[in-house]
Amino acid sequence: MYGSLMKRARVGFGAALLILTFISVTSYRAAGDSIAAARWVAQTHETVGMLAAFRSDLLDAESAVRGYVISGDQRFLQPYEVSRRKIWLDLFHLRQMMAGSQPLQKQLDELEALVTTRLRLLEGSIHLVKVEGPRHPDLVVQADKGREVMEQAQNLIAVLRAVENDSLPQGTDHAATAARRVKGIIVFVNALAIGLAAVAMLSIRREVAARTRAEHEISELNMSLEQRVRDRSAEVEASRAVLEQKAQELTRSNTELQQFAYVASHDLQEPLRTVASFAQLLQKRYRGKLDASADDFIHYIVDGATRMQGLIIDLLAYSRVGRFGKEFVPTDCTKVFEQSLSNLQAAVAESGAVVTHDRLPTVQADGTQLVQLFQNLIGNSIKFRDTQTPRVHVAAERKASEWVFSVKDNGKGIDPQYAGRIFEVFQRLHTRTEYPGSGIGLAISKKIVERHGGRIWVESQLNQGATFFFTLPA
Repeated sequence: MYGSLMKRARVGFGAALLILTFISVTSYRAAGDSIAAARWVAQTHETVGMLAAFRSDLLDAESAVRGYVISGDQRFLQPYEVSRRKIWLDLFHLRQMMAGSQPLQKQLDELEALVTTRLRLLEGSIHLVKVEGPRHPDLVVQADKGREVMEQAQNLIAVLRAVENDSLPQGTDHAATAARRVKGIIVFVNALAIGLAAVAMLSIRREVAARTRAEHEISELNMSLEQRVRDRSAEVEASRAVLEQKAQELTRSNTELQQFAYVASHDLQEPLRTVASFAQLLQKRYRGKLDASADDFIHYIVDGATRMQGLIIDLLAYSRVGRFGKEFVPTDCTKVFEQSLSNLQAAVAESGAVVTHDRLPTVQADGTQLVQLFQNLIGNSIKFRDTQTPRVHVAAERKASEWVFSVKDNGKGIDPQYAGRIFEVFQRLHTRTEYPGSGIGLAISKKIVERHGGRIWVESQLNQGATFFFTLPA
């Protein structure tokens, strides 16, 4: 009888353990589905906000060129250049956000073609004003064509926003369903634990009535079983509490990130545009009518607002490196090198730089971010050149379980005491009058490398060139 009791107890406990394990795994997956659905909803909101910002940037570019065509004042070209860069940056991030939908990618291709056409027409208008003056008749033709293209682009943006907005109820319903499933599983676990405990108690009492000699042993077994059931219930409850806390933290984090992206792309930039626009009007209307100090003050206001817009754009690009990266796939670094060099062709042609490379490997990586990494490092080598012709060489060497890449140049070099500082956000070693830029390129490069599980550093001496190294897992 004792052996029969022990055998039943072991079988019952094993079955309970298997059932509880299955339910725990199911609960974990359901919680993961809930978190994924919440992340989807948050990203959809951010995509809608990005489409609105994209449309606003496109209108800003058009307004700036219109002001230039009407007045012939080249100061309108500066906000146009800022808006033009933001347009391409917005398109880049929209592609990342919609990477999982082939139909949306095709619509983005159409939108990119329309935007390219519109910007080409705006460039043509700028050229006509510079060559022929603001009253050339072809400007009217250019304006009519541009209006048609702009209407098509705005219609397509509206379609994309409608698609994203239509998907929100589905994501919300999915999140609610996943949350209800988690709650149902938790209730079922508690009910099952109580049922198992009741069955165990009844079985033990029957055996005790039949065999008083086994009373002490059955009591101990009962206490052990109850303790294990309580421990398992406590573990499930603790796991549920942790999952709920993580879900709340993730939801709060997504909300904060969404609010930050909206504020940075819209609420912060709108006042800056207003300040810059009115400061430019003051500059135009009162230049020479006030004292020299007043002219300088107005110039500082315009310059500061423009630089702040650039910093906000760069900060957004930095924050999106980890949140909107693609999955790692086999990526040919030779093709990545060629794409980055194609993106830098204007800088290469202007400087006469000679850029070469050794045989480069294929690695598991996000190809888009890898192109940005190569482009940042090669672009910096060309930008911070010495008086001699820039020469940049890219190489890779296998060391143990990683590839060590190097980008070597013959430029001005870097003081070793600043070797770590240059990878921090907005850290610069030169004034803006010497070299343009916000100083975020190397910070983005570091974040890309670290996302891929590598590290980045520089070895250099002043006036002896620099070599940037970074690693990627092999």
